Amino acid sequence: MAYLERRREKILREHGFDKNTIEQIRTDDKTRWLVDEDAATVVRRIFSLCMQGKGISAIAECLGESG
Repeated sequence: MAYLERRREKILREHGFDKNTIEQIRTDDKTRWLVDEDAATVVRRIFSLCMQGKGISAIAECLGESG
C-alpha cells in the first residue's frame, strides 16, 4: 500500500471511521474525493438535526422512523 493511501486511512481512523467505512470512501484518481450522494443526504440530515439541538438518541429515532 502506498504511503498516501496509508496516511489517508490513518487520518480517517483518527476521525472515527472504521475499516468498512474507509473502504466505502472512494477516490477516482487519488487526488479528488467522490461524494456518495445517498450517504451525503443522510449525513446532511444528521448534521441538521444536531444543529437543531437533538441528541444522539433523538437523531437515531428520527432516522429509524424514516427508514
